[in-house]
Order: sequence, then C-alpha cells, then structure tokens
Amino acid sequence: MATSVVSICNQALIALSGNLITSITSSQKEAQLCNAVYDQGRRKLLRKHPWNFAIKRQELAQSVTAPINDFLYQYTLPADCLRVLEVDTLGTYKIEGRSLLTNEETIFLRYIYDNQNPSTYDDEFVDCFATYLAYKLAYAITQSSTQRADLFELYNRQLTSAKYIDATEDVQDPIDPRTTSLIAARY
Repeated sequence: MATSVVSICNQALIALSGNLITSITSSQKEAQLCNAVYDQGRRKLLRKHPWNFAIKRQELAQSVTAPINDFLYQYTLPADCLRVLEVDTLGTYKIEGRSLLTNEETIFLRYIYDNQNPSTYDDEFVDCFATYLAYKLAYAITQSSTQRADLFELYNRQLTSAKYIDATEDVQDPIDPRTTSLIAARY
C-alpha cells in the first residue's frame, strides 16, 4: 500500500488507540486534529535534516528589485524552499526573509523543498513523522501527559535513527579547497 497523508495520520492514531480516519478533511474529531498539525509537522520535520527525498537543485533568477546596500544582486528563494543547504558561489551571500543577496550574477541553489508527496517519503521518515504526530495529538486524544512524554522520547530516538540511515546512503562530499579556509590559505 502506498504511503498517504491518511496512512501516516492513522499510524499516529493507532499509537494513541484513537479512531482511524478515511480523510483528513472529514468532520471526525481525529481528522480535524490531524489536519490541524499535519502540514506544520511535515515542514518542521523536513527542515531538521537534508533528507534525500526532499532535496532539489535550481538556478535562481535575479529579482527585478535590487538590494538596498551591501550586495549587487537579489534572488527570490523558490516558493517551496524550506531550508537552504548550499549556494554554489565563491563569494559571500546572505539570506534575508525569502531573498538571497550576493554579488554573484548566477546562483545555483541546493535546498530542502516542501515535499508534499508522502509516497516519496522514506519509511524511516514516515515512522518518525507518525510518532511526531502522535506526540502532538496525544494529550488531545488521551489526556495523558505521560503518554505524550513517552511519545516525544520515542520520536527523538526514531529521528536520530532515521537521520543516520538517510545520511549513510550518500557518498560523503569531498572537502572543497575553495571553501575550506585552512586549505584555501595554501593557494
């Protein structure tokens, strides 16, 4: 079965012995609670780690609005950008609000995007996300502070494990002598 918003929410509700839902937008109490925390929880968890399934690369277009001072160019960050991971530039840059300021004429960005397609999520991420939702919903459904605290501890353990597994799927990036100050000093 493909992972969906409803399946992730139902996994959280199972952990709480709550009633299962068929739609996140139904009038059922559990659906309304899931709907209230799902999007914010997804974005928060996506920002915590450069998940392989949530990374994009994009060349940014220059903004028609020039920066007021310090930099020559301004670029608007993509609408789905949750966290900038890397800017391919030798110069300096600064992120202010939803803009990237720099003196570079061309900017390539690597970033975490707001991946809203649960069928692309890693299984470890899904388990962690469902536990996070259970933690957020625990008191509203069970009125148990103890269960909420236990779920928060479980979430943190799952997050550590999920981040480790995700990180070990990549080959480590070599050190770039242009950006490492000690090595750059030799050139």
